[in-house]
Amino acid sequence: FPSHDRSGEEVQLWRVGDTDQYYWEIMGLGNHLRRKDIILIAVSNTRDESTTELTSKNSVFFELNTVDKHITLSTPENDGEKCRYVIQLNYGDANFSLSDTIGNSIVMDSVNELIQMRNSSDSFIKLDKFEIIGESTEAIKFKTKLFDIQTETFNVGSATTKMTGNDGPIVTGK
Repeated sequence: FPSHDRSGEEVQLWRVGDTDQYYWEIMGLGNHLRRKDIILIAVSNTRDESTTELTSKNSVFFELNTVDKHITLSTPENDGEKCRYVIQLNYGDANFSLSDTIGNSIVMDSVNELIQMRNSSDSFIKLDKFEIIGESTEAIKFKTKLFDIQTETFNVGSATTKMTGNDGPIVTGK
């Protein structure tokens, strides 16, 4: 439930049996009255009857947060799941991220014109404004019908260089 009520908002009252204990629940008819709020929804992912608190680690956890300006979805990793995912849309700072507990991530930073993908082996592709940077410890491979490069400068640094082809000469210089 939302963290606090607003003046004029309609609620439903619940009385516990014949006691003087009362609980209230927002009816959702006055949502237009609310200002800046945090709504947390946690759905249990545990079979353990002794668990008394739902957290982002033992439940599917969803947060709508207009105070800090983000929406977060987190999956659990407590019942045999291979990893935990966290997805966050931070609309205040204009960025988005998807990550897991294994070390894989995708990040988009709209203001800084940055999109980056990285895996747990530390291979990555980074689009940073006017640059595209890629790195991998083993190989970067492309397979296509036509690979066309047009550039002012072409630099190759390699311990071993091998080029093969069936047609056309390699022309160097002017």
